[in-house]
Amino acid sequence: IRQRSMQKLLETFRTGKVKKSDLLLFRDDGVAQGGLVALLHLGVDVSGSVRIVTQSNRGDEPVYPKTLSCLRYDPFRLGETVADRVDACFRKLPVTESLDGVVEYVRGETFP
Repeated sequence: IRQRSMQKLLETFRTGKVKKSDLLLFRDDGVAQGGLVALLHLGVDVSGSVRIVTQSNRGDEPVYPKTLSCLRYDPFRLGETVADRVDACFRKLPVTESLDGVVEYVRGETFP
């Protein structure tokens, strides 16, 4: 997945499909890692010409020279929340909509 995402992003930049004001949202940390390698290879000015936001699992964030802006998930808390909601459905109890503690936005250098 990392290799494919790197190749796809290299191809996208070479064809000029990405504009200076673009924001790249990587919805998977594995895809992000390949895309970030491609951006480094191309010398793209992240946070200048192109901005980045990625999703990541707590403790398994993609490696990059700048601090990444990301939606950080706690996979253990997410699993616990899903299990609690399934249990509540089976018991015909009210299901809460809160994702407190499951996902947080972390502001980095790659997006305000």
